Formats: sequence, C-alpha cells, structure tokens
Amino acid sequence: MNENIQNDKGSLRIEEKICQVKLTKSEQKVLDFIMVHREEACYFTSSELAEATRVSGATVIRVANKLGFSKFSQFRRELQSEMLHQRQRGSEVSSSPELLQDIRERNEREILEACRAKHTQNISEAFIKNGYDKYIRIADLIIGAEKVFLIGYRMATGTIDFFGRLLKLCRGNVICITDVGMMTEELYDLTERDCVVLISFPRYSENVLMTLELVKEKGSKLVILTEKITGSITNGADYVLLAERSGVSFFNSYLGMMANVEMLMSIISNKKFEETERRLEIREKYLERNKQY
Repeated sequence: MNENIQNDKGSLRIEEKICQVKLTKSEQKVLDFIMVHREEACYFTSSELAEATRVSGATVIRVANKLGFSKFSQFRRELQSEMLHQRQRGSEVSSSPELLQDIRERNEREILEACRAKHTQNISEAFIKNGYDKYIRIADLIIGAEKVFLIGYRMATGTIDFFGRLLKLCRGNVICITDVGMMTEELYDLTERDCVVLISFPRYSENVLMTLELVKEKGSKLVILTEKITGSITNGADYVLLAERSGVSFFNSYLGMMANVEMLMSIISNKKFEETERRLEIREKYLERNKQY
C-alpha cells in the first residue's frame, strides 16, 4: 500500500482515501478528531487543528498530503464540500439531543422516546455518512464475486446470520463465518475473485486482525462494516460502511448496522430479481411440502 494517495484518486471521498493510506498514531489522532467533529473541524486552520489535537502543525500538513492534497487549504475545502452534502442529505432528519440525558433521570415513557429518537438518528446517519453511491458499488461487488464470505464474531454473529440468510436467497456461493475455528478452513481457498465482508467494532480482537491478515494475503476484495473510518482494521479495505452504535443505555445499538445490511440487500435483490424469485419459489415449495411456515 502506497504511503500517499496519488492524484488520480481525487474522485474518492475522504473516508475512502483514509482506507488506502498508512497512518502514524499522531496522524490517526488528527483524523479521528476530524471525523468526530466534522461540522467544526472543516473550518479549522492547520494551526487550530494542531492545537485541538495536541500534535505538531507538520503532522496536520502531512495528513493532508497523505490523502492526496498538495495543500492543507485544499483538504479543508474538500471537508467543507462533503460536510455541505451531508447536511443536505440529512436536512429532513430531526434529532433531539436533550432526550439523551442520563437514563436514570427518566420515566419509562421518556426512555422509550429517547430510544426512538436515538434509533432514528443512528439509521439516518448511516445514509448520511456513507452516501448512496457507496451502497450501489458494494452491492455490485458482492454480486460480481465468485464467492462471498460474510464474517463476524461475538456480537456481530446475529447480523451475519441475518445477512447470510437473505444473500443466499439472491445468489449461490455464500459462506458465513461466525466462529474463529471455521475461519482458517473456510478461507484457505480464497482467491482474488472472491469478496469478503467483515463486520466488527472496537475493540478489535486478535481473531479479527488474524482474519484480515489472511484475506489480504489472498488478495480478495474486502468490505468492512464498522464504526470508525480510522479504525485499525480499515486500512487496505476496498470499501468501508460506517454505522453509529451509540444508545441510551449500557448496551450498544446495532440498528445502524442492520440498516446498512438491509440497504445492500434491497439493491442486490433488485439487481438479481429473477434469480431471487426463482430461489424463493424453490424454498417455498419445500417449506410447503414439509409444512414449515
């Protein structure tokens, strides 16, 4: 992987560029800050950004250079442009931050209303952060692959099972891996014609890192569904789909990630309409014969 993005990558969104560069800890700190505080950070000067992240000004400039911008001002303009597009896509979405106060201060109805508001926000942000074009490109990648491997451990296993059951109704050669014991056996015959979709969230386990190492060695296409574009697992991915996990209680919310899966499946099933219809008819015939409803 080249340390810097070349100029011919200029059409990529900033989040996609981040996946293709190798960052130091200080550089990742800068990008983490920008991704979390986009609305403010897109107007910062390089000096202000350096002060906010407690790194040197040279580090901030180096981040812009690695992402393919010859000047920090170009990087800032691109951030502002992407922020404007995100605002336009999210202009119809209203959220109520005041609903997300300490849950202990709320009665049951207020808790339910806070959940509704947060769930709406998380699902809407999946659209806003990723953009429609990315969903379409990933769907095409999955459709065109020789084999598709869906991988997720621990809390991601439910999403993988859901994704796999739907995808198998649209195409063949879909392998779901939810146990590390299956990983080396199933991925042994990976090729560059295959696509791997990995769902994982911080803190990333050694199993996830080992899986990624094997996938990259095989040269397969890689799609990662996660929470942060600057996470340690995104480097080298062909595509990264982001989902917000924050909730109103002690546990994380996975609705944003499920929304990503449903959007992908809606596109895939439409593009593979005839095969999906044929597979559904076959399944229905056997379900009817065995009285399974």
